[in-house]
Amino acid sequence: MHKGRLNNKIMVIMVISLFLLSYFSLLASGNDFVQISKGFDNRLLSGKYIGVPDLNTKIDISIALKLRNEQQLDNYLKELQDPNSPMFHHFISKEYFQNIYSPTNEDFQMVFNYFKSRWQDVTPGPYNLAIFINNIPLWKAQEIFHVKFGMFKSLNSHFKEYYFAPLSPPQLPYEIAQYIEGINGFTNAYNYHILSKFNGKVDPNYIIHNGIQYLTGADLQKAYQVYELFNGTSDGSASSVHYFPKGYTVAT
Repeated sequence: MHKGRLNNKIMVIMVISLFLLSYFSLLASGNDFVQISKGFDNRLLSGKYIGVPDLNTKIDISIALKLRNEQQLDNYLKELQDPNSPMFHHFISKEYFQNIYSPTNEDFQMVFNYFKSRWQDVTPGPYNLAIFINNIPLWKAQEIFHVKFGMFKSLNSHFKEYYFAPLSPPQLPYEIAQYIEGINGFTNAYNYHILSKFNGKVDPNYIIHNGIQYLTGADLQKAYQVYELFNGTSDGSASSVHYFPKGYTVAT
């Protein structure tokens, strides 16, 4: 009789233990930190480490969110520029773009609220595609993104003589990181400069090559609704990065 009760108690304890173990495992998986490597420049670590920067130094951080249906968007953009495609120059509205390709309002708001609850000066970018954290001191960035900053003496002619940079890529909980494409703004190392200068008049019309019309810098300004757009070339042609007025960057 006593043996049966003892076995029942042992069974109950085992069931409770298994339940608690699975529960805490589920919690842990939701809080796992994920490194976000896109935007982290390993070359920054090649400088000579000389100490810790002033952690009250303020920076602006730009966060790019992942597109939805990205392969579908890539296919559309190819057809858009193909004269033999029925979709040639069939432009979509910004509302359609946001409904199909941007993060959903719910996902964007969750990510935005995460950062807004940790720093007061946070602003949303257009079409749910970006979040900007403004005037944040390094010590607070360390706390939010789980990084440490170092001060370096440059060994690279493309960097400033002295600069600060994170010692590793930023980390965020998986529930937030899964929506983020990349993060920029953690360093002051780069010497931005104009790669070419053009003193002549710029034709406002489309540039036409072999019957194909290419988008100009002015078209990009309209598409992204910005007044200024800085590029690695003077005519807005092939470039991997475009610079917006306040130093934010977007991959293209």
